[in-house]
Amino acid sequence: MTQHFRKATRTRLAGALAGAALTLLTALPAQAHWEYAIWGMTRDEVIAASRGAARALPAERERDVPEARMTWRAEARFEDGPLALEVAFAFDNVTGGLICVTYAARNAQQ
Repeated sequence: MTQHFRKATRTRLAGALAGAALTLLTALPAQAHWEYAIWGMTRDEVIAASRGAARALPAERERDVPEARMTWRAEARFEDGPLALEVAFAFDNVTGGLICVTYAARNAQQ
């Protein structure tokens, strides 16, 4: 094989691989759900899906984050063996859908 033929073959192969990778990446939606919570759920849907693990925050404990257009409106406790977490859920101020989930260890030793 000539050097020109090998270079052309590598170029075509690289282009095909890049195209295949791009197709796969754009065809698969991100699935970053957390446990029972799915992005876009309302607070009531998250609470219902949690089967009692999550609860609505009282109005005086809700935390608005205007620059992020969201409000922390629900919380839960999560346990898996020795792992124990406090979980917080934030919802979009316009759509009401879940947009953020954070957690912190309940025990500093974890």
